[in-house]
Amino acid sequence: MIQIDTTAAVGVVGALAVSAAVAATVRGRRRAARPAARKDSQDWLRDLPMDLHLVPVEVVPAMRVEAAPRPSIGPEAGSLVTFPFVAPEASDSPRSTVKVRKVSSPAKARTPRPVAAIAAADAAPGAVSADQKAELLSLIGTMQWDRALAAVRASLERGADLSAFAAEAEAAALERVRALPESEAALAIAGYRVLAALAPSNDFYAERVAQAKGALEDRRSTLINRVTRDEDRFEPGTTWFNHPYNPAFDDVRLPIWLYIGCKEDGQPWLRLRTNWLGDTRISVQGIEAIYDGMTETLTDGPYKLDADALGWEWRDEAATAYQVEVLRSLAVADNVTLKYKGDPYAIEVELTAEEKSAVADMLELFDLMRQAAAAPVLQAA
Repeated sequence: MIQIDTTAAVGVVGALAVSAAVAATVRGRRRAARPAARKDSQDWLRDLPMDLHLVPVEVVPAMRVEAAPRPSIGPEAGSLVTFPFVAPEASDSPRSTVKVRKVSSPAKARTPRPVAAIAAADAAPGAVSADQKAELLSLIGTMQWDRALAAVRASLERGADLSAFAAEAEAAALERVRALPESEAALAIAGYRVLAALAPSNDFYAERVAQAKGALEDRRSTLINRVTRDEDRFEPGTTWFNHPYNPAFDDVRLPIWLYIGCKEDGQPWLRLRTNWLGDTRISVQGIEAIYDGMTETLTDGPYKLDADALGWEWRDEAATAYQVEVLRSLAVADNVTLKYKGDPYAIEVELTAEEKSAVADMLELFDLMRQAAAAPVLQAA
């Protein structure tokens, strides 16, 4: 037979019933309090004074609302003070409180500003400007006679008046010409051409030009008669001029060998031949000239080899302007050493006085032949 403890069961059921009753009471009070709260929230409107006027206000975004206070209503103590809203006047435009950055249009083209030509305001027509005077004096000071003569002739062609400036330029040119030695006859004649252009009425300059021309012609004839002349069998009309010191046989080869080619109706040209002649082959890659404490490159590049003569290597080329200037320096230097850059070692050879003299004669003849070819052009100008 099963026995049930009813006391315990009644206790549990009673506890649950008490809890449910408490929860229901709380919910009921909350429901009752809500309408009272809503009622209390509207009661404050009835407590306001009857003479209070409320004006609706429209809030506009990004606009500034301006209000002006009015005198208080009811000066007595404890009275209500009101500040009614004052709308802006119609003529006043609303001011934005948002800052706007102005952005330029990217499609706008940028045009460069025109630069006006700079001209001397005080330069009269036909006058020589200060820049032209400075340029001419600079050319005279550096003895660039050909450019100076071209500048003087250009000024005369455009009708410029050189009378006020000719005396200064003439004095500068005469000082440079008188300082030239007799060996610089070519420079002297070019300087006297400039002097004759600056002072056409001075017959002395014209006479000096004629004398210098005669002296140059005599010197050119002397050198041409001294050198040997050979007609090219493969190029008719081409003549080769060689110095008599140059060897006539292949078993004697000078370190430096200059010879000149010329056509009857063309400019002369200068060729440079350098040789290495020794007991063994050294595979020359170039020559450096050492003189007066300086070292300059005379030739650069591999030399040709002779299969039959193991100790003979050479290079033949058209002389460049740089090589011509190096050769001029070698011709007047006291001691000259040629350094053959071989592979794997180098050999140095002294240049003798006879060899330097032959180089100087061929360079002088080359200059005279070029001037003689350019003389008809200068006379025609």
